[in-house]
Amino acid sequence: MNFDGALDPINGICGLGVVFRDHFGVLKGAMAVPQIGYLSPRSVEALALLHGLRFAAHVGFGRLEIEGDALSIITSLQVECDDLSLEGHLLEEVKRLVESFEFCSSHFVKREGNQVAHRLAKEALKVSQPFLCLESGPPWLIQCVSIDFVSEV
Repeated sequence: MNFDGALDPINGICGLGVVFRDHFGVLKGAMAVPQIGYLSPRSVEALALLHGLRFAAHVGFGRLEIEGDALSIITSLQVECDDLSLEGHLLEEVKRLVESFEFCSSHFVKREGNQVAHRLAKEALKVSQPFLCLESGPPWLIQCVSIDFVSEV
């Protein structure tokens, strides 16, 4: 599961992007969720992760490998102590959700390794309702996922 957030401070909206792929790179699910409000970049990243984990739990994904380009969010997942930051309550909920999965690990990736989630977050800035898909998606998303997997191999 890759997650990312995008901001449009001029219009006061944020976009949350999450993509799920199996170990062969095949699309298993995706979401692009618009949010209204002026949030910090870290808050938007934490929300994207939280929404992604909720989606994964809802559809029954039992094993997750979380990847994101927000180093402070990934680091917060990997430490035992409470996060007393502004986003701490979101990250504590994320940690509780992580425990509900059969297996869950988290890793930092550079922006280049998070392109599909980034594109979904940017797409979320253009829509008024959440976009969710399972097992398949629109042609642009399938193409993005395919190109991303080929570049990783």
